[in-house]
Amino acid sequence: IFGKAEAGKSTLMSTLIPGSINIHHKGRTIAMDFGTINYNGHELHFYGTPGQARFECLRDIIALKADMAIMVFDGSTGIDQQDRAILDEVKALGVPFIGVLNHKPQGPRTSHDEVRALCSRYKGLVTVLEGSVKDRAFTRTLLEHIIKVS
Repeated sequence: IFGKAEAGKSTLMSTLIPGSINIHHKGRTIAMDFGTINYNGHELHFYGTPGQARFECLRDIIALKADMAIMVFDGSTGIDQQDRAILDEVKALGVPFIGVLNHKPQGPRTSHDEVRALCSRYKGLVTVLEGSVKDRAFTRTLLEHIIKVS
């Protein structure tokens, strides 16, 4: 799971897998998230990568054996250079990826069309989903898309 700081990666992980491992300090993830879920007979392993720039090397290591990527976009901040840089890292993996536009209650909204237009420039895009990563129904939809590709 990729995305810039505060995009919703750890929240997505804890919604998907309530018992997932998350190391945080003062409300911010300071290491990677990890969790495993068995969904409809499929065992899926998720690694949440830290979004801060100083963790780029850790994202590279985590991604070495990735079969798929999920790129989380913060719906309240708009797309910026950090989103593009992390998406470039996802592109370098050469694996299918799903864009997730995370709804947040505050701030201006990033549009689905804006995220789709950016992601469509990259080979491997499966789909772009839009919703709150806190919503269990939304995360089940995400899992269904992952299983279709795996």
